[in-house]
Amino acid sequence: MSVLVDWQIQELAEDGLVEPFDCRHINPSSLDVHVGGEAIVTRLDDYGIPRERTIDLTSYTEEHPFLIEPNEFFLSCLKEKITLPTNVASEFKLVSSTARQGWNHLHASWADNGYGGVLTLELVNVNRYSDLPLWAGMRIGQLIFNRTEEPRKDYSKTGRYHGDRTVQKSKGNK
Repeated sequence: MSVLVDWQIQELAEDGLVEPFDCRHINPSSLDVHVGGEAIVTRLDDYGIPRERTIDLTSYTEEHPFLIEPNEFFLSCLKEKITLPTNVASEFKLVSSTARQGWNHLHASWADNGYGGVLTLELVNVNRYSDLPLWAGMRIGQLIFNRTEEPRKDYSKTGRYHGDRTVQKSKGNK
């Protein structure tokens, strides 16, 4: 397995690896990605009962963001749709500036060969003292692409999240 570098990422992106694609988001060995238009947030209501709701992040901006409270867990999706070739897998990592603010991404960050769709992120505000801002289009992390051997069955044939177009809750363990 080998990590792809800038020119390899660009070649694959021009062939449909990521949409929308902007070459300014390519780093030496990763691709910057952004928060998509929806998030699923669970908060306690006035009676202390957890209530889940889907948030339309497109109505929030950098100047007027949705605020994620300390220790709050939520799901969000990427703006970018990825279509991995059968010989490429991908891993999501927070960009360091985002992590330094207090964001934490849980370790479900791997996309197998052949995956196609919009990735869901599992995020937590681990900053104990302040809310963190969130809005559609915010640079949140980067994808690292790994070239691999061809699997016998790729994720497009075996994966439950293949083809997702927006944020997804757990589909359970099977």
